[in-house]
Amino acid sequence: MTFFAFLKIINQNKVKIIAIAMIVGILSVLITKFLPAKYDASVALNVIRVNREETGDYQYDGFYAIQASNLFAETIVSWLETPAVVKEIYEQSGRKDAVLSLSDFAGAFKAKKLSSQNITVKFSSKTEEEAKTIASSLVSVVEKKSQASLETSEKEAVFEIKSADPVIIKRNYDAGITFFAGLITGLALGILWAAGRNYFYENRN
Repeated sequence: MTFFAFLKIINQNKVKIIAIAMIVGILSVLITKFLPAKYDASVALNVIRVNREETGDYQYDGFYAIQASNLFAETIVSWLETPAVVKEIYEQSGRKDAVLSLSDFAGAFKAKKLSSQNITVKFSSKTEEEAKTIASSLVSVVEKKSQASLETSEKEAVFEIKSADPVIIKRNYDAGITFFAGLITGLALGILWAAGRNYFYENRN
């Protein structure tokens, strides 16, 4: 099929193609209206070094503290990508059924180190209350693991995790963008339908 023949097919079926595009666009908007509510949450974690071993390197102690906090922040980020930790957070929040397979663990929490001491953790939930519960469990689990992983000779935790109240926002779908995306998808489907229909009629004999 030549390019001009392809354009001819589109022109002959343009009304139907546009109709398909409009239907898909409208359906896209309607579907998003009836989708279950989703809430996006963000939790800020601050890694603070509260205890340290006695050392003679007082001149560099501040530098070492920052370096240690930086490395420990990276450790926390890696924890939140570990299936065992994700499972523990959900179980503590009372959502044992939220994770049914290993694939559910991937991307459950999106943790990012913003600086040597600051981490932001993002996740989604079905309700605002559920998001608050998960955020509380997340902080609790991270605090517990932090205290257990690094201690001084006096059995004191080296780092303390401080967290602010989680930011929770209901996910909204922009109707205009949704309609436009559906329209483009509908145009593609309409063109494929027209080309397929033409091919079928040309080769049915």
